[in-house]
Amino acid sequence: MTQLVIGEGVATCAAVRRATGLPVVAAMSAKNLPVVAALIHGRQPNLKLIIAADDDEAGVEAARLASARTGALIALPGELIRD
Repeated sequence: MTQLVIGEGVATCAAVRRATGLPVVAAMSAKNLPVVAALIHGRQPNLKLIIAADDDEAGVEAARLASARTGALIALPGELIRD
């Protein structure tokens, strides 16, 4: 199954890409994470989505909402993304 990481911003996505080699999409803000995840999930329901949350209240809350809407996994700083 193909994986896609959705991050809050460009820096987060760049770090995830360098560390994992996985494709990434930047939502550009925490509040956009659930929207972007839902749009991508609606178009590509077979993608395994991973939300790369910033380690702050807004980022974690948005990641949880995105996960609830799409079934995406959540990755926080310091955690490895694995199949």
